[in-house]
Amino acid sequence: MKNLWASLWFLLGAGLLRGQDYPPDWVKYTLGGYYYNIQAAGNTRNQEESGFKDYLTQLARTNLAQTVQVRVQDEAVLRRESLNGHTGTAYSSQTRFSTEVDLRFVETESRYDPVSRKGYAIAYIEKQAARRYYQAELQMLFGKLENARSLANNYVATGFKAKAKECLEEVLPVFGQMESPFFWLVFFGTPQAEMSGYVEKRNAMEQEIRRMIADLEHGNRIYLSCSAYLGAQAYPKLPNELKGVLSAKGCSFVSSPEQADWVIGVSASSRDHNRHESGGYVTYFSYVDAEVTIDKVATRQRIFADEISVKGGHTLNFTEAARAAYKEVSKEIGNAIKEIINK
Repeated sequence: MKNLWASLWFLLGAGLLRGQDYPPDWVKYTLGGYYYNIQAAGNTRNQEESGFKDYLTQLARTNLAQTVQVRVQDEAVLRRESLNGHTGTAYSSQTRFSTEVDLRFVETESRYDPVSRKGYAIAYIEKQAARRYYQAELQMLFGKLENARSLANNYVATGFKAKAKECLEEVLPVFGQMESPFFWLVFFGTPQAEMSGYVEKRNAMEQEIRRMIADLEHGNRIYLSCSAYLGAQAYPKLPNELKGVLSAKGCSFVSSPEQADWVIGVSASSRDHNRHESGGYVTYFSYVDAEVTIDKVATRQRIFADEISVKGGHTLNFTEAARAAYKEVSKEIGNAIKEIINK
């Protein structure tokens, strides 16, 4: 029975091949695994064999390019749905076909019969080989995303949330770069189940990375311990001004050091300095001295410890001069804190 089927297949194949104008062993290129174009012609102008085969080969390449171009423009479209089903994006070719770029997978063969003076040429693209190329490209892009996610988690674990956010934002363009391999994988016949797996993985990673970025938007959690005195009186404006400066830079505030990424301590007080009289006008000068410490909770390190002194002046009295100094010292402390926690 097995021999009978083999004989029938041979006879059927031979019958089909008699109606085809190409070498019998090229039939494999016509069975669905390739895009191809075959050219056959008689050498009526008595060209040299090599030149005649080159002519037919170039003609086959050109016709294959035209065939693929039509398919690119008219057929290959991929729609993807987000995992939550609320959004949809249509992927389609945005660029014209380029024989230099997109025919990178083309192989050619040629034959010549010196008796009949007939030549044959075929240009073909093996779909499976092309799929392997774009699968590798897609995996490389997934690798970039996974590396960025891992690096961001390491930054978060060591207290560098600003760097984590920057790292994740840098790879957002990768999601757009996936459009091209998605397009070509569909074009070269990747099974639907495999494509669905790629698309679901892409969507899940985009959702995760965008969620991580959103969480890091106000990611630096600060515990602020601040005491400030204007003479013998408490000066509550300083902690409020510092919170305003840090909030504008994406920081949030917690009620205990255990909940914080950074523990910031500020102890400030004013002191009268001197008065300067000139032309009947008196100017009073005061200093504000502030001791500032910044501790990173993740590593239990004291990152910064310094004293900042700022001089302020006013024409009314020493108290107003001290208020002027406090306005300046809050800016300097805020800048020092931002520089440390955003590294």
